[in-house]
Amino acid sequence: MKKRWIIITALLLLAAGAYSLYELLYKSDPEEQRQQEDQLAEEETQRGDYMSYFEQQTQENGELRVAVIGSSVARGMGASSSATSWAGLLKSDLESREELRETTITFSNFGMNGYKANDLLEEGVVDNMVQARPDFIVFETSVINSYRQGEALDTTIESIDTLMRQLEEELPDAEIVVIAPNPLETSSANIRGNTYLDYLTETQDYIIDNNWNYVDSYTEIEAQRQEQGYNIEDILDDGIHPNDTGYSMWYDVLERYLF
Repeated sequence: MKKRWIIITALLLLAAGAYSLYELLYKSDPEEQRQQEDQLAEEETQRGDYMSYFEQQTQENGELRVAVIGSSVARGMGASSSATSWAGLLKSDLESREELRETTITFSNFGMNGYKANDLLEEGVVDNMVQARPDFIVFETSVINSYRQGEALDTTIESIDTLMRQLEEELPDAEIVVIAPNPLETSSANIRGNTYLDYLTETQDYIIDNNWNYVDSYTEIEAQRQEQGYNIEDILDDGIHPNDTGYSMWYDVLERYLF
C-alpha cells in the first residue's frame, strides 16, 4: 500500500512539472515571448542598428564621415570599377538611404594593395585615417596578406590588437566594425605551415574575445556561394580578389549586419 502511494505521489509531481513547463512554453505573455524571440535572433546574428547611429551623427555633426581600411580587397581590386566593390556598394547604399538623403557623407578608402595590419601601422596609413576623424570605420583584417606573405600568426594578432587599440584611444567616439576577408581559390599551408583558415580562425577568436564588432565575411560568402551554385572561381577575378559577383555577395553580408 505504501509503495503504491509513493508511485502515485511521484506521478502527480511529474504531471505538475509537465504542466508548469507547458505554461512556460505555450501560455506566456505573447508580447514577452515575441521580445524574447527578437532578442535571441539579435544575439544569434550579432547585428546592430547602425542606421540609428548614422542618423544620430548627422544630427549632432551635420555630416557623416565613413572610412574603410585594409588590404587590396578593401580598396576593391578585382572589381570592374570602384563602385562595384563592397566598399563602393556601401558608399552608394548610404547615399541612397532615405534617412540620410539630406546628409553630407564623406567616404574615404584607406585600403592598400599588399598591406598587412602591421604595414598599415608602420606606413602611417592608420595615422592618416585618424586625421580624417571618421565617425564609422570598417576595418578589413588584411589576413589574406598575412597568410600569403607567411607572417607569424602571433605577429598578425598583435598587429590587429595594436591597430584596434590605437583607433579606440584616438577615435573614442567612432563605431568600428571588423570584417574578415573573402575566400580564396587555394589555401594550402604557407611557408610557416599555416593555412588561410588558421589566420581567419585565430584572428576571429581574438577579435570576438575582445568584444569588437565582427563580421565573418568569409564563412557567409562561402555559404552564399554554395547555396547559389557558384564555383569558387566564379566569384574571384584572379583566384584572390573578388570579381563583381564576389563583391556583391560580400556587400550582401555586410548590409545584413549593418541594417
